[in-house]
Amino acid sequence: MLKQLRKRFIIITMALVGIVLLMLTLIMCYKTYSQQMNKINRALEMGLRGPLASEDNLYGGGGEDPEDGGIHDGFSARDGSFQVVLNSDNDIISYNNTYTDLTSDEIYDAVDRVLSADQSDGKLKKHKLYYKMSSGTFYKKIAFADYSAASKEITASIVFALLCFAGAMLIFLMISIWLSGYAMRPVAKAWAQQHQFVADASHELKTPLTAILATNNVLLSHGDSTINEQKKWIENSQAEAHHMKELINNMLFLAKSDDEKVELVMSEISLSDIVMDTTLQFEPVAFENGVLIDTSIEKDIKIQGDTTQIRQLAHILVDNACKYAGADGHVDVVLMRNAGTIKLEVVNTGAPIPAEDLPHIFERFYRSDKVRTQQNQAGGYGLGLAIAKSIVERHKGSVSAVSNETDGTKFTVTFRTKDRAR
Repeated sequence: MLKQLRKRFIIITMALVGIVLLMLTLIMCYKTYSQQMNKINRALEMGLRGPLASEDNLYGGGGEDPEDGGIHDGFSARDGSFQVVLNSDNDIISYNNTYTDLTSDEIYDAVDRVLSADQSDGKLKKHKLYYKMSSGTFYKKIAFADYSAASKEITASIVFALLCFAGAMLIFLMISIWLSGYAMRPVAKAWAQQHQFVADASHELKTPLTAILATNNVLLSHGDSTINEQKKWIENSQAEAHHMKELINNMLFLAKSDDEKVELVMSEISLSDIVMDTTLQFEPVAFENGVLIDTSIEKDIKIQGDTTQIRQLAHILVDNACKYAGADGHVDVVLMRNAGTIKLEVVNTGAPIPAEDLPHIFERFYRSDKVRTQQNQAGGYGLGLAIAKSIVERHKGSVSAVSNETDGTKFTVTFRTKDRAR
């Protein structure tokens, strides 16, 4: 799918670039064509407006304009242009072919074709000439312009434009291939994460489902037993069902967070009270497990946030710390203002997180202890820290973790505050 998406990206990009380059190529060719045609038309207009070509140009003598009675120099047009003068009987009086390679027979043939065409202007493909004719009382004047040079210029322009088009398309193709690879990186990463998410979710859901089915089989095999007699199996099935519900709820929360469908009910909330209440909730459980919780919570710290999600964030961090503090462990919960920010630090003793696992602990379904299973629920599902990170980021904050043998494991959540003076 990713390859097809990349191909579509390249095809669409090249199609758009090709259309633009083709338009530029056509404009370039049309401009050259227009310039050459304007050049020819100017030469023809000059031929019609210029003085009559005299007979001297043809026979070595002078020529006389019957209209104004004057003697004029022969017409010497540039770029293979020349002028032919005819009398009222359509007989050639004079012409000037100084700037053309046409023979006299070819000129006479060209004049005959013009007269037979009975048009004031046109094109003679045989002789590669454009012509324009004007009529006076006693004569006709025909201006001819050779378009072979213009044709060469137009052809060269078209070839050059096509080469530029092909070269530009090749360059843009290479750029498009590179850009498509660069643009597809986040898509490929998201696609890989989605596949991994589905695979991990399927694996995690399969465990409680297997347990529930096995428990139900046991119950079905003892159809004559009472509920009290099979209470242990029913409780196991109930517990697994609750675990599955929790897992599904967590996955739905993350999926909605990705699509930004989890609406935040923002208000000014007391972070100090939320952290204190959450810590107090865990003290009995921690005491039973031999874990001591110490707090250093600065009073009256308030932020703009969603109460439910911030409570969930505090619950995840404190719960995680209590789980991994170890026997006779210790958990420190610190909330303070620091240089224009608000910091929540949760530190626990116990085995440190391996350095190779530390960059991945906020990923979904990631657990540094790979041997943990659903039978060891202390390991959880590997979604808690991913949810915590999602909550923090949606509140424009940041979360990080450090872990070592000496200081234990510390999670730090940082929120920006507008109160820079404190």
